[in-house]
Amino acid sequence: MVRRRRVRGYTYDWPGISAIIERLQPQAMVFNMGAPTIRWVGNENGLAEDPVRYVVDHTDFSNYTVVTSRFEEALYLPPECDVSIRRGWFWHPDDEPKSVEHLLAIFYRSVGLGANLLLNLPPDTRGLLPDADVERVTAWAAERDRRFAQPILGTLTTDGPTVTVTFAEPVTIDHLRLHEDLTAGQLIDRHEVRTPDGRTLVQAGSIGVSRVHVFEPVTTDRLTIALVPDVTDETGRAEEAPIPMLLAVTAFHTGTSTVPELPVGYEAPTDAPD
Repeated sequence: MVRRRRVRGYTYDWPGISAIIERLQPQAMVFNMGAPTIRWVGNENGLAEDPVRYVVDHTDFSNYTVVTSRFEEALYLPPECDVSIRRGWFWHPDDEPKSVEHLLAIFYRSVGLGANLLLNLPPDTRGLLPDADVERVTAWAAERDRRFAQPILGTLTTDGPTVTVTFAEPVTIDHLRLHEDLTAGQLIDRHEVRTPDGRTLVQAGSIGVSRVHVFEPVTTDRLTIALVPDVTDETGRAEEAPIPMLLAVTAFHTGTSTVPELPVGYEAPTDAPD
């Protein structure tokens, strides 16, 4: 792994820094540098892209540099989607908190893709979180919780890379949450969800710790999920991989069948700070 590295004009003693972290806060999560345990997703808008890979051989540092740290071997580094509830990371009187719809759009494109979400709430000139920001986060959490408040559990039957989900009776659903079994690592490269009549509800990439799908309402007592593993090693050569598996499949009837669109022109600033 990279031990010493100049980043934007500074040289860091990563072994020394890592030793202090290990002594003062064992098992602390380390973001992106030194001996990282999590990595930057690559933007500050809170957005991941499908597929979300947990094992990588490098990390990028920030919006302001093209510096990349490459590792001696690929590491398990799940991505973290960082974003501020306001346009910038610090409070400004002319900024407003993101809308509930915007926050939901971020949720589906971060947590919903199997990544981690870090939402920044900057304190104001009082040293307190602004009331408007707290109210917005509370409303967002309430709507998110409402959508996932009544899970519909199915029984899983696994036949190789195919999983059949059987519900106790026909149910109407518009959301589906999948959880991959990561015991042997992240294995699923692509997956497809079909109804008994052959209708394709979902075609997508990775699943990871949690994948959320949204679709037009469908009534069914059974779903079939085809899992396609990644059968290449780091050099692109084919290799024999363990059979991918799911830990759980949960359905929901939320009354919502679309993912909110992202507002146009409301991206985090990328100008380098003074």
